[in-house]
Amino acid sequence: MGKLKPTPDIHHVIRRLEEYSPVAGVKVEACSDDCVVVSTNWRVDLPIRFESAGETESGIRSIEPVSWVFPWDYPLRAPHPTLRDDFPLTLPHINPVIEGDGVSPCIAEVDLSDLLHSSGIEAVFGAMTHWLNNAASGELLCPVQGWEPVRRDNASGLISADTYAIREELNNYAPARYFRYRYVVAGNDHDLVLGHIETPSIGSANSVFKAKDVGILNGIRHGPALLLQVNGIVGEYWAESVKTLADLKGLLKKLQLSDAFEARLKHVMATSSPKACATKKKAGVEEFIIVIAVKRPFNVIGADNPWELLPYRVCFTGNSERLADDVPVYAPLMIKSTCPAMLRAVSGIDQDSEVIPISFIGCGSLGSKMALHLAKSGRYEFSLIDDDIFSSHNNARYGAVVDGFDSIGRPKVTLVARDILALGVRVEALKVDVLELGKTKPAIADKKFRYILDTSASLPVRYFLAHHAKLSACLMHSILYGKATMGVLAIEGKERCVRVDDLMAYTNTLCVKDDRVQKAMYGGAVTRKSFGDGCSSATTIMDDIGLSVLSAALAGKVNQYIGKNTGQDEGRINIGHLDKDYQFDWKRYAIPATHVIPRDTYFGWEIRVLGNIKNQIERESKGSSVEQGGVLAGMVCHLSKTIHVTLVVPAPDGTIRTPVRLDIATDGLEEIFENFHSATNGQITFLGTWHSHPTPSPPSPKDRDTYAKLTNNYDLPVVMLVYTGGRIERV
Repeated sequence: MGKLKPTPDIHHVIRRLEEYSPVAGVKVEACSDDCVVVSTNWRVDLPIRFESAGETESGIRSIEPVSWVFPWDYPLRAPHPTLRDDFPLTLPHINPVIEGDGVSPCIAEVDLSDLLHSSGIEAVFGAMTHWLNNAASGELLCPVQGWEPVRRDNASGLISADTYAIREELNNYAPARYFRYRYVVAGNDHDLVLGHIETPSIGSANSVFKAKDVGILNGIRHGPALLLQVNGIVGEYWAESVKTLADLKGLLKKLQLSDAFEARLKHVMATSSPKACATKKKAGVEEFIIVIAVKRPFNVIGADNPWELLPYRVCFTGNSERLADDVPVYAPLMIKSTCPAMLRAVSGIDQDSEVIPISFIGCGSLGSKMALHLAKSGRYEFSLIDDDIFSSHNNARYGAVVDGFDSIGRPKVTLVARDILALGVRVEALKVDVLELGKTKPAIADKKFRYILDTSASLPVRYFLAHHAKLSACLMHSILYGKATMGVLAIEGKERCVRVDDLMAYTNTLCVKDDRVQKAMYGGAVTRKSFGDGCSSATTIMDDIGLSVLSAALAGKVNQYIGKNTGQDEGRINIGHLDKDYQFDWKRYAIPATHVIPRDTYFGWEIRVLGNIKNQIERESKGSSVEQGGVLAGMVCHLSKTIHVTLVVPAPDGTIRTPVRLDIATDGLEEIFENFHSATNGQITFLGTWHSHPTPSPPSPKDRDTYAKLTNNYDLPVVMLVYTGGRIERV
C-alpha cells in the first residue's frame, strides 16, 4: 500500500461495509495514485434447489467477491463495483467487458454518483445486493425496465439508422428486406467504420437492389444492407460472440434464418463483391451489412418496442464468388439517427400524432427561431418562403450560427432548411419574394399546408395576405415590438371570418387602454443601425436573449393552438410581455366573427365591424325603449379602402335620447381622440357614430342629413351605423 492511505470519507464507508449484513468480509486491497480498491465477499440468496451446491446453473455462487473501486475524490464521485474475472458473461445487465478492467455489473438505471447523492451509499450497496440476487434467480430481465440488448464488448463502429422507421416496417412480416448502406472507414484496418442505413427500405426482392447502387463516391462507400426478420418471439438472452461468418451462420441457424440469408447472399455477391465491382470497372466496397430483427417478449430498453436490431458488418475477402466461413464479421453498435419519431419521443409527443404541414413566410431572426423550435418537436413539415440573404451581423440573434462562405450572401431559407433537414424533418425552401409568388400562386402554399405563419414583419406582406391572398390554410401572424419586450401572435378565425388586418387593428386599439402595449408599440424610438453598405443593411437593435425567450414562447403558442384547434369562429390574439428581469406573462383576446358591410357604388369603402364591437352594439340596443348610441373609432386603410371599427366611445353626458331621436353631445370628445392619436401614433382615429332604432325601421331622412353634415366637415371617410331590426346597417 505504500504511504497512501484511504481518506477519512473512505474509511467511514469501509466501516459501513463491515456493518452491512450481506457482506461477509472487507479488506483494503490497494491504494494507488488513481483509486482505493476495497475487496468484499457478498452473500447471495440462491434459489433453494441450488443452496446445497452453493452455485447456480448459470455460475452464480453463494458468496461472490465484489471489489469496490473508490476514486480519491469520494464522495464527489461514487465507487463502482467489479466482479471476479471468471464471472459468467452470458447474463444481461453487464457493462461491456474490457480486458484487464474486470467485470462491471450494471446495478442501477441511473448513474451511481447520482444514486449516491440522491439516496446515500446504502442505496448503492442495496443495488449491488438486488443485482446479485436477481442474477442468481434468473430475474435480471425485467418487463417493467425493458429487455436488455445484446452486450457487445468490442463494438467495431457506429451504424446510424432511423430505427423507428425500420421497426415500423417490421409490423408487416417479410423474411428479408434491402436497404442502402453508406459508410466511411475510420480504422486503419477497416475494423472501425461510421455508417448509415438509409430508410425507408427499397424492397424485399433481390431485383430491387442493383449493381448501380454499389460504389465509392467522394470517399463514401455505398453498398447493401440486408435486414432479416425472425418470425416469432425469442426469449433467450445472449452476449455477443460473432467474429466470423461461420459464427454468424450459427446464429442465423438458431433463429431459423439460414435459408433467407443464403438466398440473398448470392445476390449480394453478384452485385457488390470485389469481383462484381471489378467486372463493372469500379472501385469495390469492403463490406456489407446484415441486420437481424429479433422480437423479444417485451419492449427493448430505449426502444419502446419489442424489436431488437442486431447489425453485423460482413467483410469481403479475395476475389471469389463465395465467402469463406472464416471471413471477419464485426458487431458494431446501432444508434438512432435523428428523425421526427425520435424528436416526438424526446418531446413527449404521441408517436401516432399526425405530421402537420406548416408554411413559414419569413426566415429572419424571429422566423428562423420559431421554425427550428417547431421542427425539433418532430410534429411538422415545412415550407419556407423568404428572398433575403444572410449577413454576418445576423449571427447576433439568428436561429442558426453561420460561418465561412455560408455567411456571405447565402439565402436565409437555405440555411434554415439545412438545419431542419439535419433533424430528418421534411422541408421545402423557396427563395422568392412572397409578393411575387402571390402573383402566380395566390394561395402561397400547396393545399396540404393547413397553416401559414407570417413572421416577416412586413406591412406590404400583411396587406397582401389580408386583401389579395386566396388562402384555404389558417393564417397566423407573429411580430415583435419594443426591442423584443413584447411578442404578438394573431390567429385568423375559421374561413377567415376574422382577418389578420382586423386582429392587428384591434392590437393597435389596445394601446388606448394598455400602457404596456402602448409603450412597446409606440412608446419609444426604434433604434436601427447599419452593419454594412447601404440602408438595406440596417437592423433593429435588440438582444438575442429576449428575442429567444419570446420566439420560444410564441412557437409554444403556435404548437398549443394547432394541438387544440377546433376551427372556432373567432380570431385570437396572444400578447406576451417580457420585463427587464425576464419575467413573462400572456394576455389573450378572442375576437368574434367580423361583421362586414361591403362597399357599393354609393360608398366605396368596405366597413369591417369587429365582432366584439358588433356584440357591444347589440347588447346596448336590445330592450331599450329609447335610442342608444355612441362614437366609433378605429383604423382606416386608404390603400384597400377598408375601415376597421375597433372601439366604441360612450356618448358624453348631455346626450339626448328619445324613442325617435339621439343627439350625441360632443363635450370632451376632442380631447379623447387627441389622446387616441397620441397613444397610437395616429393609427386609431374618429370614424363616425352609431345609434339604434327601438322600432325596426330603415335609416331616416334625419340620419342621412346628419351623415351628410359629418361628411362635409371631416376629411376622412365617415361611418354612420344604425342598429335596426336585429342587424347593423350603414346610413
